[in-house]
Amino acid sequence: MMDLGNFTGTKINIGLIRLKMKKAKPIYYSIPEYNNADTSYYYEEKRRLQVTLLKVQEWVKKNNKRLAIVFEGRDAAGKGTAIRRITQNLNTKGFKVFELGVPNKSQQNRWFDTHLKAMPNKGEIVLFDRSWYSRAIIQPAMGFCSMEQYAYFMKKVNDWERGLSKGKNGIIFIKIYLSVNRENQRLRLNLRRSSELKYWKLSKNDLEALSSWHTFSFFKQEMFEKTSTKKNTWHIINSDNKFSATLISMYLIISNLSKKSEVNHIICDPDLPENGNKGKYTIKIDEVIFDNLNRDQYELLYRIKSNE
Repeated sequence: MMDLGNFTGTKINIGLIRLKMKKAKPIYYSIPEYNNADTSYYYEEKRRLQVTLLKVQEWVKKNNKRLAIVFEGRDAAGKGTAIRRITQNLNTKGFKVFELGVPNKSQQNRWFDTHLKAMPNKGEIVLFDRSWYSRAIIQPAMGFCSMEQYAYFMKKVNDWERGLSKGKNGIIFIKIYLSVNRENQRLRLNLRRSSELKYWKLSKNDLEALSSWHTFSFFKQEMFEKTSTKKNTWHIINSDNKFSATLISMYLIISNLSKKSEVNHIICDPDLPENGNKGKYTIKIDEVIFDNLNRDQYELLYRIKSNE
């Protein structure tokens, strides 16, 4: 683990450099209609948004756009879940998912070049399950990079993104941070540990990261403060409920693009959930159906399901 006291000076220097940039505060993005939706509403709305995302993909291809969607967040924040739902029905020839994993020495030393190679071609969407921003949070927090490497990254990343997004053929960046609280992260990691199907997802680094919560929080705030720019703003989505986080992520992508182009005819407001169940609820977990539930029973089971 890295001693935060060793790089106070570096932090100040980075701050002075970033004053020259057009910064923007990160956006805490939420869709109230999605926050308390039951599972039946989730599946209905997911399908509707997936249909819309197909239209977005067609627009990207037809207009030779280059779309890079960045997902960052702590371990078990729901990045992979959101990406799977977003891409579930897309044309496989028009998108890629990039997940670097543990970088080798060459990738570590040529960090920007490593991710430059993964950027979308014309007419393509690339979704990053963690991205170049690993160097802004997880790597310095876990001691996986030097402070010199961290400082260099923080100094250069805004200009790098700005250069890539310039011009008619520039990349459209959408930067999403899924924010899970400590209690739910611990719950999800414990569910992984006890699951016969998901135990392999749990690693030693996951547990170490949980114990380094405050260190991660420090670097997270630095990232938001220094790398959220007017052109490429960070969008923070509460992911304590994976269902709502997935829907909000989908809606954000569609909404963000609607502000940039003629794709605005695609966007539509989220449908409100119907309230015709007369106070009784049904939910399915691991192929077992629980029905005739009251609200308290449903909320307890829903929380378990939404953290799977």
